[in-house]
Amino acid sequence: MTKKGPLSKAEKFFIEHKYKDYDSTEELSTILDRPQSSVQAHINKCKSSSITSPIPSAGSQFASRKGIAMMTETASTMSDEIKRKRVNHNNQNYIVPTKKE
Repeated sequence: MTKKGPLSKAEKFFIEHKYKDYDSTEELSTILDRPQSSVQAHINKCKSSSITSPIPSAGSQFASRKGIAMMTETASTMSDEIKRKRVNHNNQNYIVPTKKE
């Protein structure tokens, strides 16, 4: 017996990122234990709106409420990588000696 009601966020996420990996909606609907019609409807929605990656930038990984801002582990990792890629202008390789008189 398949589940009834609307698709959960987790099921929608799974469909959005995995529907290209399966040959038919029958396989997806069996895995999710959902009716084929609701799975196919969400696939059609994904194709028409061309849903992109859920993590476009580190800024989207902040959980914020009024007066509170927290960074997730993913956002922290992304900001650390950005800092490592920046050019260090204090590096000796960038110092050019002047003419000796």
